[in-house]
Amino acid sequence: SHISESNQRMILLVNSILDVSRIELSTFVADVRPTDIFLLTEDVVTESKHLIESKQLILHKNYNQSVGIVNIDSRYVRMILENLLSNAIKYTPSGKSIDITIARKGTSLHITVADTGYGIPEEDVSKIFTKLFRASNILTKDTDGNGLGLYIIKSIVDYAGGKISFTSVENEGTTFYVVLPIVNVKKN
Repeated sequence: SHISESNQRMILLVNSILDVSRIELSTFVADVRPTDIFLLTEDVVTESKHLIESKQLILHKNYNQSVGIVNIDSRYVRMILENLLSNAIKYTPSGKSIDITIARKGTSLHITVADTGYGIPEEDVSKIFTKLFRASNILTKDTDGNGLGLYIIKSIVDYAGGKISFTSVENEGTTFYVVLPIVNVKKN
């Protein structure tokens, strides 16, 4: 099982490096299709369920099936959700909580992931979306990470014409806000 876990970490690292290369070479291509955002989000949450349970984290899901079908690139939205949720899980101590909110407002998809974890030190806030950067308070903690996730998310959001921001208080938690444009909103 240790070999399998190491192999999965290596695959994730290689895929992250490939994504960074695509971004930097401007070969990042969007494939926009009608996507059920509820099912996509539930799929990402289900994939993380064992990690959430192993740390005894409380997950609050603030969305429902009425979010509906939206025209987005599901691969890139999945990457955003996976990275934000993965970070929230990694950087939140056992027994604390994580909130994930998905909302459709007009022609925008709003994704919010909030944790009650370690937070980001004030001196690191300006560097958080930098390639290979990890916050100084995390380096002493026993957490996996390569410093590419937030760089990739920011690049995807910028490419899509969206916005990403965050608020954080060290030792209290961090909240990431992503707003993505939706083309031709379809209702259920």
